[in-house]
Amino acid sequence: MLQTRIQGTVVLRVTIDKSGVPFKVSIASGHPVLLQATIDAAMQWRYKPYLVNGNPVEVETENTFQLVYPQ
Repeated sequence: MLQTRIQGTVVLRVTIDKSGVPFKVSIASGHPVLLQATIDAAMQWRYKPYLVNGNPVEVETENTFQLVYPQ
């Protein structure tokens, strides 16, 4: 059986709550085969809370991933 290696870039927009936990992910771009694994990984990340005037705030960030599947 032959396996095809797919590689590419996935760009996700991640909304992070005040405690640094991602709670919303949207896809900006990427190969469909790579999307779900990338989303699952991004939802496991924990961020240092973003502070404005010393207070934590919700923030949206854009992350770019370079992937090869299967590895």
